[in-house]
Amino acid sequence: MEEKTPTPPASPPASPSAGSTAGDGPCPDPVSPPREDGPCPDPVSSPREDGPCPEPVSPPRGDDPAPPLPSDTISDSNNNDDNNNNNSSSGEGSSSSESSSKSSSKATSSAPSDSGWFSLWDHIQAELDLKEYDSLMDVQHERVSNFLQIPRQVEKLMIFGVFVALDAFLYLFTILPARIALTLWTIARRPFLPSDHILRQRRAWLFPSQRCDLMKGFLILVCCLMLQSFDSAQLYHMVRGQSTIKVYVIFNMLEVFDRLCSAFGRDILDTLLSEISFYPQAWEQQPDQQWRRFGQIVQHTVIAIIYMFIHAMVLFYYLVTLNVTINSYDYSLLTLLLSNQFAEIKSNVFKRYEKENLFQICCSDIVERFQIGIMLTIITLKNWIELSSGTIQADTGFSQIALPFSFSPHWAWAILTRVLTPALLVYCSEMLADWTKHAFITKFNQVRPEVYGRYTDILCRDLVAAEPSSRPPANQHRIRIERSLAVGNRMGLATLPLACIVIHNSIHILRMVFQSDPTSPLFYEWVGLDLHHHSYLFSPLLAVVEYGGWVLLAMMAYACLVFIKLLLGINLVQYAWNRYEGLQNR
Repeated sequence: MEEKTPTPPASPPASPSAGSTAGDGPCPDPVSPPREDGPCPDPVSSPREDGPCPEPVSPPRGDDPAPPLPSDTISDSNNNDDNNNNNSSSGEGSSSSESSSKSSSKATSSAPSDSGWFSLWDHIQAELDLKEYDSLMDVQHERVSNFLQIPRQVEKLMIFGVFVALDAFLYLFTILPARIALTLWTIARRPFLPSDHILRQRRAWLFPSQRCDLMKGFLILVCCLMLQSFDSAQLYHMVRGQSTIKVYVIFNMLEVFDRLCSAFGRDILDTLLSEISFYPQAWEQQPDQQWRRFGQIVQHTVIAIIYMFIHAMVLFYYLVTLNVTINSYDYSLLTLLLSNQFAEIKSNVFKRYEKENLFQICCSDIVERFQIGIMLTIITLKNWIELSSGTIQADTGFSQIALPFSFSPHWAWAILTRVLTPALLVYCSEMLADWTKHAFITKFNQVRPEVYGRYTDILCRDLVAAEPSSRPPANQHRIRIERSLAVGNRMGLATLPLACIVIHNSIHILRMVFQSDPTSPLFYEWVGLDLHHHSYLFSPLLAVVEYGGWVLLAMMAYACLVFIKLLLGINLVQYAWNRYEGLQNR
């Protein structure tokens, strides 16, 4: 009988994790077995919803078990094992696959790995690698170049706009008086026309442009007469007696009121001039409609006079306040004025602007610079005359006229330091503020400097298109608008109130120049005549010299203004035509 060998006891079934590890013997499993009544706990990664629970990874053999690895490392190790198995099964790879693997490994050598670990060597390579900034060098250079080109482009637009505004302003002192004189001559000789009914019907009404000229002259005359009741010296000392902060607030308020009056007054004047232009059509209506139309014209005329006076007073106070700031002893008010201009930068640069809004800002800056230039000229002349009035000869019983003695070399340095320096400082600060404002506006809104050339083309097109292309028919009446006036209206230039201020201050300057009455010996000495001692012999000649001298001076001044206006207008039209033709060719 055979002896049976005892069978060893069967080993317990291996855990699910035992089949996933390779080694000499089973390894202890630190992970507890899953419960039957619950989901499989996984300390490494959360279980998937659509598959079985992943098997926990056992730590490597050793005395101390290692902590569980991250899930990314596990996936990478599994992928590497699979790749190694595939490579071992496939054998030697081709040369193309080796080169592609080498290039991919080089590309990812400096970049962080997929596992999220970033070594010190990778960090040093990333810091020293500057190739990613090479593509931005051209963009940065273009931005800096555009920023530096802004002052030149802005000044080209500003100079052209200021010259257009000056041409429109000189129109009121040269062309408008001549047109008013021709209109008055037409009205004066109307009773002496032939009694032909057709001829009288043709000349029954003035042209719309002639009626507009008469209305403009009437508004300027009434406003100047109303301004004569205000003494500039008294107003100057009243503003000068205020504190520094009050002067600063007054200056800011006057700037705001000036812009509001310019915007509102343009609509008032346009409405009044349009009513006057189409007034003859009222006679074709019923009598009640005729009176209603006439009442509207009277109402608009009163509103226009009130507007002209208010706007002129705002400009008058602005001029006096600017004069106070320039003539301050310690230049503290002048410092506040300069800081106010740079406060304008703060209120404009950090806003979103389109190209249309930027064009309106440019027009506003042109008008502001032109008005400041006119006011600084008036202030400089006044300070020049007051500074030169100290040349009083002690041996004479009367003060000499101020203007001729101010041309002596003795006063050259005083005029330069005391008169021109504050005015130039204010004007240059205005230019610097405009440059800085437009440079940062274009930078923050990504606008190229060439846009200012387009704005110049727009003004040139308006300057050319304002000219009538053909003569209107005999049975039609057409309002002929002067070229520069049309462009000035587009920019928002209020020429009529500013003209009233210039006339008022010109009269005051003439009173300062001729400190005594024209019949005094000073006047005759200045014009080169010594007839006062023989007045009993030359009394008729004295009367001629008295009034003829003023007429001669007025005619000389008017001739100079006409020459400047014609020369400036011809050059502006020629420049506008050249740019307009170039724009059409482009």
